[in-house]
Amino acid sequence: MKNTISKVTLTSAIILSLSPFILASQAVAKQCKNQMVWGYGIHNSKQAARALAHKSWRSQVKASYGASWSFYILAKQKTSKCRKWSKDPSKWHCVKKGKPCRNGPGGISN
Repeated sequence: MKNTISKVTLTSAIILSLSPFILASQAVAKQCKNQMVWGYGIHNSKQAARALAHKSWRSQVKASYGASWSFYILAKQKTSKCRKWSKDPSKWHCVKKGKPCRNGPGGISN
């Protein structure tokens, strides 16, 4: 009986000690904007065009919503596509789009 009481007390102590972390994790829910943001990049190199599209998306999001929203990896409904540019087939045209998201109300700041 004494051993059972000790286990219950220890379990209760662990739960109580972890409760601030459980509450904090619930408060850090992912928040997302409803507005789709588009980023474009054109370059001779596909890799460079993709990087420019990413930079363009991130810059637009930072300007509109702030740095904590500008992480493409957190965005929802995101797509990224590249193809040869119709105006100049020697160049690549890349597009990245997605709805900006951040983790929690404070987010991540740069």
